[in-house]
Amino acid sequence: MAISFHINFTLTPIKLRGATTIATDTAEIILMDSSLSRLCDLVDISKNLNSNLRTSLAITLMFGAINLAGAFLLHFSIMTALIVCNGFFMVGVGNTMLPLIDISNKADKKLTHSTNKHYK
Repeated sequence: MAISFHINFTLTPIKLRGATTIATDTAEIILMDSSLSRLCDLVDISKNLNSNLRTSLAITLMFGAINLAGAFLLHFSIMTALIVCNGFFMVGVGNTMLPLIDISNKADKKLTHSTNKHYK
């Protein structure tokens, strides 16, 4: 069974288990359990991704603006521009790793919570 949802003004085909091969091939989202219970998680993931991409865009624009302003107003040398570039590259890598850190922290909390249940 294939279902189309209207998520944030975009028509997104979602495939549930048991759909035809064509529905599976054309679906952008495939839910392996035969329910829509994981759809809320999907919306949360998409909101977090959107936020992370906006932050990455802001970091990239700041890098470009600082290098351009520095080159024309502060007469940055090539070495200074490269240092700024590498500094913002590291900030971008850190921003890229934030979702992984969040997932790791949630997994640790869940593991700690389940372990504490067994010991009580």
